Amino acid sequence: MKTKVKILFLLTSLLCVTNVWAADTLYVNNTAALNKEQKDVLEYSRALLSAKGDKIALPIEVYSIVGITGNNNSPQAELLWDKAHFKKENDWKCTLAIPLQAKTPIGVMNSTLYVRSNVNGVYHRIVVTSLPTAEFVKNNKKANSDDSKYSGYAINSNIEGVFVRAFYYDNGKAKYQVEGVKGNNGIIDSKRGSRYEYNKGNKKR
Repeated sequence: MKTKVKILFLLTSLLCVTNVWAADTLYVNNTAALNKEQKDVLEYSRALLSAKGDKIALPIEVYSIVGITGNNNSPQAELLWDKAHFKKENDWKCTLAIPLQAKTPIGVMNSTLYVRSNVNGVYHRIVVTSLPTAEFVKNNKKANSDDSKYSGYAINSNIEGVFVRAFYYDNGKAKYQVEGVKGNNGIIDSKRGSRYEYNKGNKKR
């Protein structure tokens, strides 16, 4: 309960934490620098998200995780295309990260939609919502669960707003997790399966 109170305080008082990205990222607006794979992933993502009105539903469970009950509306996150970028990940051929922001009754929630492709042309879509502790935000300029010293929740959901799982981290170490739906429904876009694997206690998404 103490952890939930700290995170709730963060959301109501801090309101908005701007995600800060590494210098080696490639922004989508730099079209001249994009390779064919990146252009294909970007085209796929734009078509997918345009069909959804350029908004992504976050899981309603984010409220219960921070100790709020009685809210029956899923937060609706807007896409921040001007901050969308490609990043390098060893397990994937191409990774597009699209920041999201949702205005909620308890403050602004920051998320990232990751659209990944592998060598078989399989697409993997996962939304990660970061709910850092107040202490973490006080000492850091970014609210990103990829941080090696991150403290707080990292909530995974699919693009339909279905809760998949949540991790709680303390100084970069996974302390516990909460499981949601089973399988990769809404995450994998292919009949051929995926290289995506989930390892318990691992931050790999």
